[in-house]
Amino acid sequence: MPGTFTSKSDPYADAMIVEPSRFVGQVKIDAHYCALIKGSGRRLWDPSYEGVYKKHTAIDFQIVPLDSTHQVVERKIINWTVEFRQVVQPSVETLRPEIAKIRGKDDDNSFVVLRELNGLWVIGEYVPSPSNKEGDTWTTFNFTHVFATREECEAAFESASPQASTTLNAKDRATLADFLPSLWQQSGHDEAKFLKLIADNPLLASEFTVDSPEVTEAMAPFSTEQDSGIPF
Repeated sequence: MPGTFTSKSDPYADAMIVEPSRFVGQVKIDAHYCALIKGSGRRLWDPSYEGVYKKHTAIDFQIVPLDSTHQVVERKIINWTVEFRQVVQPSVETLRPEIAKIRGKDDDNSFVVLRELNGLWVIGEYVPSPSNKEGDTWTTFNFTHVFATREECEAAFESASPQASTTLNAKDRATLADFLPSLWQQSGHDEAKFLKLIADNPLLASEFTVDSPEVTEAMAPFSTEQDSGIPF
């Protein structure tokens, strides 16, 4: 059946796989340092690389699906990429309050969220990677729900309406808004490019438009400098 994942290694079958729109399962995360070596790709960081190669932070994600006949899904990401900064990181940050409850944290800002997300059960969406060029179909993880147990995750996934609301509360919206200034910088302070970056990001596009006060606020410092005649 087209689109069905199997656990067997068969390149003929794999070639016909159509990636689903959502993922559900247990997330496993391995964050570590690495070096990007031309001609060799990504290598685990070795002290002998010091002074020769730049140290990078790599985050490897695995989603072990609820259905054991489906393949484990992996994404290997470097933390400075737009894929991580614009999609994965903000989606994880919006789940911080729920992760805090699950892990028994009194202050949801006092812990390393990726470490605490590791091993929990999640539901999410595959969304286009912001780094895609025209014609590319690469996807990345957009985490939307998190659960303490397999049973909670399975029940939510099978329900017509997952337990967590898809409408962000004020705190989660504020968390996403924190990423707008960096996009404004990335756009080179070009309003059209800035709005396109927002529109191309599924998380941000669902919450912010040109009329959103957070968008206006992100552009405000540069607008003020222009108005005052101060060169940027």
